[in-house]
Amino acid sequence: MGFENILQSLLIGISLAAAPGPLFFEFTRRALTEGFWSGISVSLGSLVGTTAFLIIIFLGASQLLVNPIASVVSYIVGVVILLYLAYSTVTIRAERVSESYRKTGTLTQSALAGFLIGISNPVVIAFWISISGTYIGLFNNLTSAFVTVFLIVVGILILEAAFIGFISITKKRIPARFVVGISRVFGVVLFGYALYFLYRLILLLV
Repeated sequence: MGFENILQSLLIGISLAAAPGPLFFEFTRRALTEGFWSGISVSLGSLVGTTAFLIIIFLGASQLLVNPIASVVSYIVGVVILLYLAYSTVTIRAERVSESYRKTGTLTQSALAGFLIGISNPVVIAFWISISGTYIGLFNNLTSAFVTVFLIVVGILILEAAFIGFISITKKRIPARFVVGISRVFGVVLFGYALYFLYRLILLLV
């Protein structure tokens, strides 16, 4: 694998991390309201889910992920999770944000939220199936394919860690009430994604 392939894989990961999907808004919200490690935990939890998908794809069982029943289940789970996160976001209080300036939130809950978003987002599933059959499929051995996936994941982590770090450093200069306002806006965005997933689910069923 040449330098060009390494750079391209990293850029794919960075581009994927920059896409404003449900995960982006959730780890940003967690970094704002609960601190750096909560934001990172969301990101790492999502990557665990992504790794599970990639193992399935490399084992040649990607057809299971695009099965109509699996798609319906994925959308249902995605809608429920996003509605729950949206509700949790819009009901947050300034006291909880102020407390996060002194201590970190529950990392296990953050990681679980990231994992659930990762495994229930049909858009992410479609992305990995697509890239496994196009870009990753260009490599003629399994080792190169795994290295490519690893570099994409590293690219994702580079941007997310940098962004989360920036947020966690600057948030202490922002009044807690303003952070709550931003968090509630993100909650509305998550609710919008839930409605979109619900719309796609209805289209699958009719």
